[in-house]
Amino acid sequence: SALMALRRAEMTLNEASDQWFIDHFQSSGSLMRGDYEACLRCWRSVFPPDQILALRYEMLCDNPLRMLEQCTAHLAIDQDFYSPWPRDALTEKVLAGPGYPIRPALLPLINEIYDPEIISLSHYLGWDLADWLSCT
Repeated sequence: SALMALRRAEMTLNEASDQWFIDHFQSSGSLMRGDYEACLRCWRSVFPPDQILALRYEMLCDNPLRMLEQCTAHLAIDQDFYSPWPRDALTEKVLAGPGYPIRPALLPLINEIYDPEIISLSHYLGWDLADWLSCT
């Protein structure tokens, strides 16, 4: 999100100070977008739990076909609909970001903001999200 905001501000990575990133991370919009549990609770307040499918991003990276199968099964879409698609289309990156690593000086703040959120989300979903904790 911060890198997308950087691009919208027409700045390069080198032009953005650590304080610019800190301000972005602490902005209300960034905090709201990063609060996955609040988002899920909001959606689940309107739709029954069986109509909401939550999946991990890692599944998309590790096994995109399995994720597609789970999504189409959840939506009751016949798998024949996408069977003619070339399998390499599942791994093609679309609108990929630049992939810059997080500056080490910013990691303590990110951990401070997100570790409690991740722990709460882990309890809420009953998922092990230990690999999301404490970016290094």
